[in-house]
Amino acid sequence: MSGKSLTQSEAPLLEVKNLETAFRIDGEYYNAVDNVSFSVKPGRIVGIVGESGCGKSVMSLSIMKLLPKENGKIVGGEIKFAGINLENMTDKEINKIRGKDMAMIFQEPMTALNPVFSIGYQIEEVLHNHMKISKKEARTKAIALLKSVGISRPEKIVDEYPHQLSGGDASACYDRDCDCLPAQTINC
Repeated sequence: MSGKSLTQSEAPLLEVKNLETAFRIDGEYYNAVDNVSFSVKPGRIVGIVGESGCGKSVMSLSIMKLLPKENGKIVGGEIKFAGINLENMTDKEINKIRGKDMAMIFQEPMTALNPVFSIGYQIEEVLHNHMKISKKEARTKAIALLKSVGISRPEKIVDEYPHQLSGGDASACYDRDCDCLPAQTINC
């Protein structure tokens, strides 16, 4: 690099260095992700390709700090988002950026949507928590978001549960849940 310093747009938005994630099985930890490194600059797309079961989803869950606490943990490496080391963040701190500044979109909406909460609640919760708007405003915005993706009867759909929707409608609702804020996304 010819002596110039990195500008903000040249600096990585996401930087993963030597990531190792392990799961406890019968009292011992076994790596599911072993020495993964990559970086993503703002506005860029990076595809992680691998066989089924090779650790792509576990890597994404590690980045989002969504590993099951009872048996999964990051055992090595470093994850930085916008220059901040995520490993040093508390659950409360990570919750402030998760869903607002970064989000994870799962492949299967029917398993990603929580079956015990209405569609509206799941969208409204993200809006209410991150945009600091009233619950009433969040509901109005949720209905508008559903309408914007072609959901018929959005005023009724907000009160329905994932199992009551077609696969296409559930996918559209899940996309609205993930895309209702300007977040960087990790597709899994």
